[in-house]
Amino acid sequence: MPAAPTSWDDLPRRLPARLWLATVACFLVIYYLMFSWVHIWADMRPCLAPLRDPVLALIPRDPRWFAVTGPVWALVTLGVGLGGVLIHAGAHGDHRPAIRWGLALTIMAVMRSLTILLIPACRADMAPGTIALCSVPTVHLGALAIPFHLSASNDLVFSGHVAELVLLLMATRSWPRPLRAGLWAFTGLQAYALMATRGHYLWDILAAVPCAWLADQLALTALRLPLARNRLAEAS
Repeated sequence: MPAAPTSWDDLPRRLPARLWLATVACFLVIYYLMFSWVHIWADMRPCLAPLRDPVLALIPRDPRWFAVTGPVWALVTLGVGLGGVLIHAGAHGDHRPAIRWGLALTIMAVMRSLTILLIPACRADMAPGTIALCSVPTVHLGALAIPFHLSASNDLVFSGHVAELVLLLMATRSWPRPLRAGLWAFTGLQAYALMATRGHYLWDILAAVPCAWLADQLALTALRLPLARNRLAEAS
């Protein structure tokens, strides 16, 4: 009887098309809900209070760091994530990193949406009671006007930027050490930039690590269960 997959190395390198379709569908639905509803709802309610963070007093506010949290972060994510994990690994017949990263990102988006909705904290540079958004922003696609808000001001509790990079490091654990060291260094730079722009507190940065680990473990579990059932069905 073939053994059920119990570790990452036990998973087959090529994964079935239905698993790809399910992962992509869940990813698109969750991120659409986050951008079209969660972020908008969070920014149209008043934030309650900022968190106490003594570390921010040691880091001067500098808007120049928005270049790191914005375009540079997007380039690294697209280059390493889509280019390295999805295209390069997939082209070499290893589907596991892309599916692992995609599932973990989807689970992380659910976790972030829940924390954003449940904990209306203020950013460090926002006064209590601030309402960041007065009307629903939309994107026009022909005759359609779709609600869309990419980045919420009240998006706190744990950093999605840092969590996504940690998930990327988990999905690329077989990569050469110099490449992973560079990605770790950029993660540290990203953490500083988020605090320098007052986008997150130190607590958000620290919480991102265990939250990313949990999302990754849940993704691995979700991968193993259907494959284990398939192997048991084939053996019976």
